[in-house]
Amino acid sequence: MFGWLRRRIRGQVQQAVHLVDVGVHEPRALPGMLRSALISVWGARGGGLFGLGYAVTFVVLEIRTLIGNAAELVGSGQGVMAEMLSYLLRLGYESLLNMLFAFIWPALAVQWGGSAMFWALVLAFIVFEWGVRPLVERRIPELRRQPKRKRKRGGDADERPTQDPEASHGETDPAQLTLKEPNKREST
Repeated sequence: MFGWLRRRIRGQVQQAVHLVDVGVHEPRALPGMLRSALISVWGARGGGLFGLGYAVTFVVLEIRTLIGNAAELVGSGQGVMAEMLSYLLRLGYESLLNMLFAFIWPALAVQWGGSAMFWALVLAFIVFEWGVRPLVERRIPELRRQPKRKRKRGGDADERPTQDPEASHGETDPAQLTLKEPNKREST
């Protein structure tokens, strides 16, 4: 029932273990890994101001959570294994909450700053999209927008004649008709 949650927590634990391993054995690789992770999070949210706000909010909340939980973990000296398990579960739960709060960061900013913050955000979104985004995309090519791919329509028909789009209006020239390949499905 909660398989998605288990996979998410397992993935986060594996990433944390890998990050600690790299930090211990190759500390010079950490800044590049952190940059890649931040750009990935930023790009997953559209690569614009919203994505940047999401990434910054998430990082700030995660750092606050880690510092708070680490101080709490150091303060207790009893039941090390039980405390570690509790710490990991609490960290996973708080990480999900941080993700939610990072997702609604514009609403939190407006709640904090009122109508002035609302208009500042509207202006910031406009300025970012038209002025800053091209500069950012030049500096960080991973954030460039990919052109949307057109969906193919038509279902599962085996063969359909198609006409060249350059053909004249309404006139069908048999030389311009081609047969599409049948859809091939692999059975597993």
